[in-house]
Amino acid sequence: MACSPAVVAVGLNCSAGSNAEESFRSAFLGNDALQKLSLFKSPRHSERFVAQADLKNSKRLSRCTQMLYLALDEAFEKIDLKQISADRISVWLGTSIGGIFETENMLIESRQTGEKNFSALSTYECSTLAEIVSKRIKAKGECTVFSTACSSSSLAIADACNAIVQGDCDVAVVCGADALSRITVNGFGSLLLLSDKKCSPFDKNRNGINLGEAGGVMVICSDAIVRKLSLKPLAYLSGWACSCDAYHATAPHPTGDGAFDAFKKSLEKSGMNAGSITHYIAHGTATQGNDTSEASAMKNFFGEDCLPTFSSIKRIFGHTLGASGIVNAILSVKAIVSGKLPKNSGFETIDENIGIPPLTESKTLDVENILSASLGFGGNNGVSLFSKYPKNIKDFNKKRLFVYGVSLLGNGGIFPDAELLKEISPLKKRKWAHLQKMGLQTAKEAMQDIVPNVQGDKIAVCWGTGLGMTSQTASFIENVIDKNEAEPMPTAFTNSVHNAVSSLIAVQSGYKGLNSATTAKEISFESALLQAMREIYSGDALASIVGSADEYSHYASDFLASRSAKYSRADSSKVSDFSVAYFIGDEQCCDRTPLAEILTVDIARRAYNVELETNRIVRLLKANGLSLESISYWSMLDCVNNFQEKWMSALSEKLGVCEFAKPLGKYGANYSVSGASIFESLSEKGKTCVHYSLSSTNMSAITIFKVL
Repeated sequence: MACSPAVVAVGLNCSAGSNAEESFRSAFLGNDALQKLSLFKSPRHSERFVAQADLKNSKRLSRCTQMLYLALDEAFEKIDLKQISADRISVWLGTSIGGIFETENMLIESRQTGEKNFSALSTYECSTLAEIVSKRIKAKGECTVFSTACSSSSLAIADACNAIVQGDCDVAVVCGADALSRITVNGFGSLLLLSDKKCSPFDKNRNGINLGEAGGVMVICSDAIVRKLSLKPLAYLSGWACSCDAYHATAPHPTGDGAFDAFKKSLEKSGMNAGSITHYIAHGTATQGNDTSEASAMKNFFGEDCLPTFSSIKRIFGHTLGASGIVNAILSVKAIVSGKLPKNSGFETIDENIGIPPLTESKTLDVENILSASLGFGGNNGVSLFSKYPKNIKDFNKKRLFVYGVSLLGNGGIFPDAELLKEISPLKKRKWAHLQKMGLQTAKEAMQDIVPNVQGDKIAVCWGTGLGMTSQTASFIENVIDKNEAEPMPTAFTNSVHNAVSSLIAVQSGYKGLNSATTAKEISFESALLQAMREIYSGDALASIVGSADEYSHYASDFLASRSAKYSRADSSKVSDFSVAYFIGDEQCCDRTPLAEILTVDIARRAYNVELETNRIVRLLKANGLSLESISYWSMLDCVNNFQEKWMSALSEKLGVCEFAKPLGKYGANYSVSGASIFESLSEKGKTCVHYSLSSTNMSAITIFKVL
């Protein structure tokens, strides 16, 4: 049995406080910081209440970056990780929209002046935030972002805990950040989900959300590191789980089936029962659908007569979207440390459709176990269980994993939309965006003739994407700017989230396990694959659809064209559509003969020199019972600049490899093409293969697999 990961530090910056202690005090006292929207001019929503952080105007740092820096400074004020090898410190971050506010400002300026500052487009890439954190703390382990709307940072916590328990890292720096923006204000407005007053979670007269912004950090360590550094944990993670309703693009399942499943799996981690929970910190957005569904999940799981106290903190912090999971988590830890529970501010009248009241007065007591949840678009659920004392976590099983099905879509250019999902009626797919159709088609083809031997709640969907739903995001923002907020586009907004593809796949397939969207530039696919493998090793899933997709965007093309040869030699005219999907699982997940066996995936910052990187590869091979002589086929991504070309040439020489194959260039310029590596190697029957992906941020991913 493994020991539960320990929380050793937290940091938080938001409207309710400049640090975690101030923020928790605001929650305990019920002091909200909601104010009328003032961050930007909004003809339609200027009277809405929002939770806006007190930040300086900066041309250098995005709002998300500012909040994260302040939270990082707080978290690392009293801990020193210099004794820990930097390659054993990893960063996981959850965000819904990243630095989209700064991208909006750039678009407005370019429309007014005609000048195009494409450097601001880099803030749109959610992965930029994790890179910023990683460099600030000098971490050299994994660096991955999860973008699953409002559950994003809860998924980051879950994967980080799996990584610690399974020995993939010693220290996980888990972050969550989202800032107010035009797309979220107008997007939720287009769905008629914004409250015209201060929100009232679980109240009979609730009528919507107040948006907020926050940056939060939680440092989680293995038990060995706690002992080595003589750290005093604030709390322990005794359970975590993710699930999907597989019900609707935005609305939760009415009875909260997915949330119920996540509750159950999280407690099973340490063998606890529902009666062990002291308090439940709810997602509680104050919309009709969310609160009713979440209450149903609580009643079904705990039993209406055995409910723990519960509360939502959205009246204090606003709905901080991708940061809401980390905010709830930090408040859970502070509640355990202080022995205080924050009340559900804004509640006055019980709703007969809910039938249970939240905690109406803050209280002081011995808090032993707190369950925390965040629930996102697509019925995406993330749950964390925090405990005052360490627990024994059930063992994981690094079982053999195989590829059973594969499909790839990519011709090096733009794929005709009319050619996608031709078997589905136009009426049914009319609201699906181009990238969603690409992803669904490859997922369906990868599953062709495969009948899983496992239930849908044990099948995950882990999807990588570098830029997400770019076309839908651009359409929505451009419309907001050009039409002065007069003509909302609700479908474009619901399709703008990065997990729109994985959500659609789940809804169409009925797969209710972990549903994820990872984004890490050129290694987005490998990040999704590694997450799927860890989820299967944990036992929460037995199989997964794993894929990656990105689409042509004129913004991506313009950005590449603006880069000098010093930074990139990628041809902007070759920005392309691309999607790939695999069905992977253990030996019992289906009766089909496997195509390949996945041996390992390793993600880390590129070593300082070629000799160290070679040693890393040799160690990885040895850990899997292999040597350099065992590898029959080496492949790599095309190099995007002269530095990468020199690096790969030197690495090849050091490894004694005549040449790395470069089979992926035919697919064009696309963040997701590394996902074609296994597909392109399937003709190498009986060979053990290594694929090396070097990203433009100097993260590298090594995938070792055997073609059968």
